[in-house]
Amino acid sequence: MTHNFTTEMRYDELVLYTLIHAGTDPGDLQFQKLLDKTEDEPLKRTYRVVMTAMVLEAIDREKYQNRIADCAQFLADNQAPNGQWGYGEEIRLSERTPTKKDVATGGGGAAPRAPGNSKGSGTKALPLIKIKAHGQGKMGDNSNSQYVALGIRACVNSGIEFDPKIIALAIQWWEKSQQGDGGWAYCHEGVLGATPYASMTFGGMGALCIYRWILKQDFKKDKAVLAAGDWVTKNWTLEENARYDKPKKWMHYNLYALERAGILLGTEKFGPHEWYPEGVDVLLRGQKEDGSWAGPNDNPYSDTCFAILFLRRATKPLPKVATGR
Repeated sequence: MTHNFTTEMRYDELVLYTLIHAGTDPGDLQFQKLLDKTEDEPLKRTYRVVMTAMVLEAIDREKYQNRIADCAQFLADNQAPNGQWGYGEEIRLSERTPTKKDVATGGGGAAPRAPGNSKGSGTKALPLIKIKAHGQGKMGDNSNSQYVALGIRACVNSGIEFDPKIIALAIQWWEKSQQGDGGWAYCHEGVLGATPYASMTFGGMGALCIYRWILKQDFKKDKAVLAAGDWVTKNWTLEENARYDKPKKWMHYNLYALERAGILLGTEKFGPHEWYPEGVDVLLRGQKEDGSWAGPNDNPYSDTCFAILFLRRATKPLPKVATGR
């Protein structure tokens, strides 16, 4: 895929993450250009910072640990008082010892690695970098917030330890914002009561699984996660983003959210529904002649990335917690 986005919310990091999971040769010129941008650009917006952490953790968490730690600091400092995240504001970062900068080695050229097998990690423990919030962000929305959980996981996998208060506050928000029927809505700036819909409900499930895992708790028994699973089963459809006011919009974003929730929860079914083969069927029927995917009024670059990430089952399962609580 080629693209030329000029807006601050462009998709370079998402495209690079997709190329990693699609098995692109890390020596590819376009791959390297995108990686250079990911290494050097200012950390300004939540979605892109999350994807930066995920990309670098997937390529080499040891080599890029300092840059990943900067992503962690951005996320810590942009958490709102209610536990949400918004689009984020650039922060002043601490000076860190620069890491060697060279061509990515052993990165995404192979198939996606299993948890714990990121290049450079092996069985070697990474130096621990502790992160505390030095400021507060503005209240945001559940879309940014559910993505942040993915970034926090990538940081934790890279030897970054967040202040437990950050994780606890995030859990508190997800529990507070869950609707009585088990679903989640967008909840812009902490406003509750909107109609829940599928992609946000999958996102909330995935976020809680990650946070409970970080706290070494059994996320499979979490009441909010189980209630969300019931919502999903009752409202099941993969032909649209169930109960969204424009149901055909964000359909591929919804499928990627489903993939994450299914793998993080460790289930191949929601109720009687086998989510992966059903999703594959929807995507194969909806692929365009040029190989891309896009819903009505959606972006073909992001939608194609979401479709590939679903098909590749890109999300790494969460390891079992040591305590079994």
